[in-house]
Amino acid sequence: MKTVFFTVVATLVASVGVHAQITWAAAQPYTGTAADISTAGTFVAGVYENGSASGAPIAVGSMSFDLSSDSHIAGPGYGGGDGSGSTATPYLQILDGCTYVNVVPQGSPSGVSQVNTFTLQNLAAGDLYQVQVWNVTGYGGANNANGRETILSGTNTGDLVGSDFVLGTFTAGAGNTSFTMQGIPGGYYGEVDAVALRDLGAAPEPSTFAMLFSGVGALVLVARLRRMA
Repeated sequence: MKTVFFTVVATLVASVGVHAQITWAAAQPYTGTAADISTAGTFVAGVYENGSASGAPIAVGSMSFDLSSDSHIAGPGYGGGDGSGSTATPYLQILDGCTYVNVVPQGSPSGVSQVNTFTLQNLAAGDLYQVQVWNVTGYGGANNANGRETILSGTNTGDLVGSDFVLGTFTAGAGNTSFTMQGIPGGYYGEVDAVALRDLGAAPEPSTFAMLFSGVGALVLVARLRRMA
């Protein structure tokens, strides 16, 4: 019962976003279709890293992706062309480039990766947000096999190995939320092609937490009384 109580407490603390840290889920395989894009909640903003684009926003369905940065996502900027290798659809166009960070020296098991930072800003405090990040290599296959695995900072550290995307969630605090990207020792570089931000709505109110805490407390009390009987 104690384990249940502390598990619930930890979950609630994480949900209110004390440190506004992003919690990442497991990476999902990239299919090359717009079905890859999350439709949860309300789309807020999207950015892409494509050096061949004119800089104009790219519409993917009802969503608009800006080049490198916008008022909600401050990105590090274009780095290279290692993307989807296609501009046949708007979705593929936003993935046909990347921002990257080198591992120095490249390919060395003891190498140190440079770090790039994405900043999520102008957020509604108390709202739950979802972040989607793509790493789509134009070389095909698993990116770690080619030395281009990408690590994102946060809880359950986001691990992108190429030709995939990852979803993360966080509850916005009073300030900005940021995450970093970097490569891995023994690799060559890490890369990110595009980032999308979605608002999932208001996080549970404190009164909801109070009811949950009281409910768990009652379960603990009942368990103790049963042991005493």
